[in-house]
Order: sequence, then C-alpha cells, then structure tokens
Amino acid sequence: MEYIKQHVFTENNIGLYYLSPYVTVRDTGMGSLYILREDRHMEMELPNDRQQGLRLLEKLMRGISETELSESLLDDQGIEPQDWIASCLQGGVIE
Repeated sequence: MEYIKQHVFTENNIGLYYLSPYVTVRDTGMGSLYILREDRHMEMELPNDRQQGLRLLEKLMRGISETELSESLLDDQGIEPQDWIASCLQGGVIE
C-alpha cells in the first residue's frame, strides 16, 4: 500500500524546501529527469547529468536550504535558481 509522506514543519526545518509528496519523477532513459505534478499539469525538467539530478532530488526529499538549493541548481544543473524555485513553488513541485 502506498502512502503520501507529509512534512511536519518545526522550528528546525521551517526554512527548508522539500519535494512535494504529490510529485512523481519520470526518467526518460536519455539522461533527463522530469518532475511531474499531474494534478496541476506541471512538469519541470532537470536538464543536466542524470546522477546530478538524482542527487538534487535526494536533497529535496530530505529538505534543503534555499542557499544550498540555489547553489546546486546553478553549479550542477546550470539553471537560473530564482526562476526555477519560483516556478516550482507556484506549481506545487516543492514546498
């Protein structure tokens, strides 16, 4: 039986970003990973190396600070962090 993981926010983790429990990840098999939020028709591509994308997803599942997320997006993924973070927050991909 599958269940949705809920994030309980406390004083210690209130400033962290998490991958939404309503997100699914699709591997194209060609190096790219997609983060999908089907109920909102939202899809985000992690365009760089598959391993780097998986590391980013792992960090988001554990919780990541905005600074660490921005650095990871810019350095590892080559993505402009502010636009990506804003789009993911608005689309419900991260919370």
